[in-house]
Amino acid sequence: MTALLLLGLLVDGSFRDWEGEAPRHWQVTVGARSGEGAASLVERGAEGGVRLAGDAGTGVWRMLTQRVALDAGATYRLSFEARALGLLREGRQFDNAYVGVRLAGGTALRVDRPLSPEWAPGEVIFREGGGGSAEVALFLSKTGAMEVRALVLERVAPKESFDLLVRHMDRYYSHFQSKGIDWTKLAARHRATVLAADDDAAFMIALLPMLMEFKDPHISIRGPSGPLFPTFLDAPQRNFDYAAVARGLANPRMIGKVALAGDLGEGAGYLGVFSLQGEEALFTEVGESLARMGECRGILLDLRANGGGDERRAAALAGFFADKARLYAKARFRSGAQHDQFGPPEERWIAPRVPAGFLRPVVCLIGQHCMSSGEAFAKMMAVMPHVTMAGQPTRGASGNPAPVPLPNGVEVWFSRWVDFLPDGTATEGRGLAPHVEIDPQGEGDATFRAGVALLRRRIEEAAGG
Repeated sequence: MTALLLLGLLVDGSFRDWEGEAPRHWQVTVGARSGEGAASLVERGAEGGVRLAGDAGTGVWRMLTQRVALDAGATYRLSFEARALGLLREGRQFDNAYVGVRLAGGTALRVDRPLSPEWAPGEVIFREGGGGSAEVALFLSKTGAMEVRALVLERVAPKESFDLLVRHMDRYYSHFQSKGIDWTKLAARHRATVLAADDDAAFMIALLPMLMEFKDPHISIRGPSGPLFPTFLDAPQRNFDYAAVARGLANPRMIGKVALAGDLGEGAGYLGVFSLQGEEALFTEVGESLARMGECRGILLDLRANGGGDERRAAALAGFFADKARLYAKARFRSGAQHDQFGPPEERWIAPRVPAGFLRPVVCLIGQHCMSSGEAFAKMMAVMPHVTMAGQPTRGASGNPAPVPLPNGVEVWFSRWVDFLPDGTATEGRGLAPHVEIDPQGEGDATFRAGVALLRRRIEEAAGG
């Protein structure tokens, strides 16, 4: 097809106008290659719209795109209906099945991933990214089919910010049921107050009481140029004192503000990982410190203060201890308009990062301040048979938050999944229980002292003592 001129808004989002075997106003390009097989199908949907499909023999995965012109700084809503049929990742296939928007001037991609086999509404809300245009994209690169219809792209005005947020949370927030929130009533109760706000600062102040009722540490709010503020600040029990920990270590070494490493004596090592946020170089140093403990008789891994960050960093560190690929968690995303509609469980696995993992005794300390991706780190460690989890239960807060950018410049982040243990037990509000519970009361850091003693016992047991 010839290159398209920039279009004011999306053209033929219902895919009624076809030229041969392709929709006339859409470009068909190659999005990925996973083999030498045939190209994926792009065809009319049996119930309207377009159908993308492929199977284990597909080698070339085709993408549908349309470039649209955008007004500088404006916010847009792409709405549609979609369904996913028999999706399965096989062999060398890439894990893509989405309706998305790629912004010009950068690599940002906002997406919705259809999950339901029934037609379900979806939307992507985004701001113009500085390049004056964006590319709407439909892409499938794994076995199964994805059907999309009724795409509409519209610019949304600042005065629509509250209603836009209410609709978006209604469709995608994951914990309405577990938190007992009647969203329709809650939003209606606060609507007049929020709509009366005359600037973004007043809007945020008026919005906070509504968001605070969720008591969800993954709901946060940010103004046009300010920091991200949490809407729920509880006071979980603190079971750590790192000044006391440092005094109990030989050769303590701080790694930025993300970790503390040291020696426990008698061939045992210590690593406390406080955060999974920060510069990549710091986590390279954390990994190197862990690698230097490869000859230790045992390791005390301390995650008690880990409030999260990037789960991939957790996987890189936990992989040091893994003997083989192990399922450590599952998650389910909202799949439809009803608050109890969720897609199938999506599995998360931890895999070895070194040829032979550290399989000697490990004690992993956890507590109420361990949450989000820090909690995922704890779940990775808990599935390894040579690891003993000790301390207090983790926070029970793992929402995989993502933002919704509102047209008044405010950004609201909220939980997008429900997280589960491998056996299907939901962890929201209850956390991961330790194998050995430790009373944190006592002088200094009682949990650290008990963890060291427990590690020494595990080392003796492993040696047959």
